[in-house]
Amino acid sequence: MKKIATLIGNCHNSGMRIFLQKSEQFRETYEFKQHANWRLIREKKSVHIEDVKAADLFIYQPLAPAYGCYSTDPRVKDSIGSLLKDNCVAISYPYTYYSALWPICQAGAGTDQANRWFGSEAIDVLRTSGAEDREILELYNKDKIDWLYESRHDETIEILRKKESITDIKISKFIEDNFRKKDLFLIPQHPSSLVFMQKANQVLEAIGMDKITINQLIGDNDAELGDTTYQLPSNRFPIHSSAIEYYGLEFVTSYHSPEYTKEFYRQRIIQYMNMFPRDKSSDHWRNFEENYIPEDIK
Repeated sequence: MKKIATLIGNCHNSGMRIFLQKSEQFRETYEFKQHANWRLIREKKSVHIEDVKAADLFIYQPLAPAYGCYSTDPRVKDSIGSLLKDNCVAISYPYTYYSALWPICQAGAGTDQANRWFGSEAIDVLRTSGAEDREILELYNKDKIDWLYESRHDETIEILRKKESITDIKISKFIEDNFRKKDLFLIPQHPSSLVFMQKANQVLEAIGMDKITINQLIGDNDAELGDTTYQLPSNRFPIHSSAIEYYGLEFVTSYHSPEYTKEFYRQRIIQYMNMFPRDKSSDHWRNFEENYIPEDIK
């Protein structure tokens, strides 16, 4: 009889499951029970108590005490975290994103996400300096906009470090060491196969199983995650020449930066300008409820 591996977290759960299943040893040992925390919360569904109590291995994204019964904090009475049996191996992973690879884009298509943008601060800076919107578009056409990649990179990595300071899985160093050389993100919230392999291998190492290898990857999106923001058929945002040049990206081909890339981001700028007149600005993307930092959990 197989042991039970219960996964509770965001859309990255599917990636973790798919990549752990690439391990024959894991497949032979565990059967999966998987639940989306955001769906439980949004639809106010009951916690799958039996799946949590039965777990021999619990892989999860931390949820703060404020989420009550959905919290993974064991100190919260009747929470998910309080239901685990004593001999259950619990392994936590951080909400993993990288927001500084694209000049400007929305943080999602949902009601709570559409008004939050990555990179909009670059437009806000130009507006504050007195540039008219038409002048900003002219600057974009001439590749003259400073997209503030350095500060955005530093900020997104620092927030990820804070998140993983309380998780078992650590991924920020891998991202920082490899994002110039390797294809690590499809959209800000969706890592590529290489990131999921790294996270899955940390789980396998923690439970004493052999790691999977790069030869077992099919492509850049084995987790089969879609573009949930713009529904692009490629399931990834195109990479703009400004990011390629600034970071010195080594992995980019015409697949990553197709012909429509420049017009795609020109339309994003126009969309942002229409959504937010000059006296307003986007809700900061750090306000995502998924993006709580450790102080909110401890």
